[in-house]
Amino acid sequence: MSDVKVCTYECPNCGAPIKIADKVCGHCFSAVYLQRIKDSDNLSKGGIAKHIAVYKKNIANGLVDDSSTLISLGICHYKNCMYDLSMKSFEKAIEVDPENVNAYYYAALSLMNGKRPYLQTLPKIKKAVAMLEAAISIQDEGRLYYFLYLIQKDFFDKKHLRTKYKALELQNLSMENAVTDEEILELEENLAIK
Repeated sequence: MSDVKVCTYECPNCGAPIKIADKVCGHCFSAVYLQRIKDSDNLSKGGIAKHIAVYKKNIANGLVDDSSTLISLGICHYKNCMYDLSMKSFEKAIEVDPENVNAYYYAALSLMNGKRPYLQTLPKIKKAVAMLEAAISIQDEGRLYYFLYLIQKDFFDKKHLRTKYKALELQNLSMENAVTDEEILELEENLAIK
């Protein structure tokens, strides 16, 4: 007899066995991975805890072939205001897939601890800016420039600190790169701005 361990990937919503590549569960038709914070809005605290347990089990069983599970786990921790744990998940996602823009974006958001940039320390802001710049070097996205714009306007400009950026230029870049109203709202809500 061999000690071969058979592991199955589970749907975080209903627990049904699914293929690791499935994006939607064939049984309950819910998303398997959370790729945006908004994806978790309909989950209760218990639902988020269930997602965390399934994602951790799948990771422990070595059933992670890309960064999707790690990003989903990070989003769950973020929704539970466990910013240090969410940051660890996003950093692991970056190690697994250094080209995943979402991992950098949500790592930068986790650094803010759900608070506006003005309330952060300069080292945290610099690290968040570095994460966003790394993401922009991979792919220009409006939300990345808009995040930098909010940091510039709410931290550097209000504290009269010089940077290579100008708020208006960043705002224009975010519009040129098609930032959506939904992305703006998500950022402003998660950074407690307005």
